[in-house]
Amino acid sequence: MKTIQSFFIMLITVGVLAVSCTKSEDPAPAPTPKYPQLMGTWQGFTSQNDTVIFIVTNTGATLNLKRYKYGILYQATGIYDKVDADFDNQTIPFATDNMFAYNNGLSMHDSIIGTFNVADLSLTGTISREFTSRPGSPIVRVTYTATKK
Repeated sequence: MKTIQSFFIMLITVGVLAVSCTKSEDPAPAPTPKYPQLMGTWQGFTSQNDTVIFIVTNTGATLNLKRYKYGILYQATGIYDKVDADFDNQTIPFATDNMFAYNNGLSMHDSIIGTFNVADLSLTGTISREFTSRPGSPIVRVTYTATKK
């Protein structure tokens, strides 16, 4: 009888040890940013009444600007023209929890800045673009507003 009890105690002990030593197959949850509600597509208009689109994603609890698209009109020595920009597959990390600022490096004046109002889910900002290919090199700044779609 003692042998059977010892056997069961040993069997239970081995079972407990085996269960406590097994690796969990559950993956760790993906880290979330401070404002996960900012992830997604944002759409609106510039002060020149042209469409803007922004796509915000999450990478390791950091929000990133994945895509931005805009059109901008300019005038240089009597020439009026429009440039459309569409930058996709970007990974531009936010400067703060609810703000991005990016300079594409082509000119010190080429930049895009955006600040999210988390309370009403709106986005406002400025786009600056220098048109060095035209005489007079105009620098155009537009503002924009967007909402989440």
